[in-house]
Amino acid sequence: MTVQELADQLFPYLTMVEGLKLAAQTFNKDVKQLSCCAG
Repeated sequence: MTVQELADQLFPYLTMVEGLKLAAQTFNKDVKQLSCCAG
């Protein structure tokens, strides 16, 4: 894997798992109650 390929796959803040967790939480919680970065 090249540095460019790795850079293309990285997100500036959220990891893939954090993003999936936040998405899953929106099914059961009000978005306004999630962290500042979720809304």
